[in-house]
Formats: sequence, structure tokens, C-alpha cells
Amino acid sequence: MLVVAGCAGSSDATDPRGENTAGADPTQVASGPAEPTESSEPTLTPATPEPATPAPEPSPPPSDPTDGSAPPSTDIGAAAACAGTDDNREFFASIAAVVAWTVYCPVLPSGWFFDSGQYRLAGGGWLEIAYRGPDGARLVLLEGTACADVSCLPGGEDLGEASLGGREARLVGLGGGDLAIVAGPAEGATWVARADGQERDAFVAIAADFAIVGP
Repeated sequence: MLVVAGCAGSSDATDPRGENTAGADPTQVASGPAEPTESSEPTLTPATPEPATPAPEPSPPPSDPTDGSAPPSTDIGAAAACAGTDDNREFFASIAAVVAWTVYCPVLPSGWFFDSGQYRLAGGGWLEIAYRGPDGARLVLLEGTACADVSCLPGGEDLGEASLGGREARLVGLGGGDLAIVAGPAEGATWVARADGQERDAFVAIAADFAIVGP
């Protein structure tokens, strides 16, 4: 798996690989691949902040107007280990039920807060979800087909091998202390976890502990 320079023009505030301002957090996240159309993306809006275990309870993900469908209501099942409330866990389980690529979710220690989430089913599907942690730390997880081409993966200094939920991955230094763990392309998808304000060892441990939701 190669890590090369990221896509140009991807620093828009709604970029699911860059800054996510839904449930605004002032901490910035390194830019990522090209953004989907803003108006077409359903979102989860965080309520009053609570720890990710437990997390604030958002409304269930709405339908995606771009393709006229939405993940069906699904038993939590394999998503039971995911950080957050049952609604947060159903967000992962519902998408895992309808996409062809493996879905992972964070399993976070206390002190982490659900921040925002969105998904799209068209084009093979992708999801993006963000969490805030202690001392301004931030974790953003992007999965699926939004950046399935290696040329669109975040570029930076290759810091060696890593794991994303047991999947072989690479740790990348993005500059300014920001980090990413990149897995894929595989299954027609990629998986990118981005960290801002986290110690390297702590981030590597969190990414390695991601749970497999499905399929």
C-alpha cells in the first residue's frame, strides 16, 4: 500500500477528509481527498456534549436524497463495541448492512465525545465520523469509496507500519503534529483515520483497537 501526495483543492470546511465543522470544533484537521457535494450529505448533529462512552444521542441518520435510499434500521449486533450511544452504533451497523466493504468503528476510552457524522450510499458508499477527546484532541474516521484511488490518499512522511482494526496500514506524519493511519485501497475502498492533538502511541493504539462492524 503506497502513500503519496493528497488531492488538491480539498480544504473546504465540509470536506469529509479534512475539517468537519458540523457540531463545530475549532481544532483543524489536515486536508484530505476531494469533497462530495455538500447539499447531498445527510448528517448526524451532536446534542449537548457527553463522553463518547456514553456519547450525546443524535437523531438517527436521515435518508440520502442523492440516491433515494438510506441504510435500513438495523440491530446493533457487531457494532455493540462502538463508542457512543445505540444511535451512534446503529449508524455503523446500518451502513455495514448495505455496503460491500468492511466497516470499522472506534472503541474509545472515557473522555471522548461524539462530534459529527455523515454518510452517502451512492457510488459504493462512504461514511465519515468525528470525535473530540481530552485536551482538544480530535479523531476523524473516513471509510469507503470517497477516496478509493491511491492518488487521493493523504500525503506526508511515512512513519512505518500500523494497524487499523487489524488491517495492515501505514502511519503518516501530516506535519504540525497531525497524524494519519491509512489502509487500502482494498475491497474498492480505503480507510483513513486522522488524529489532531494526540500522542503518536495513543493514536496508534486507538486505531489498532477499531472494531469490525461488517460485512
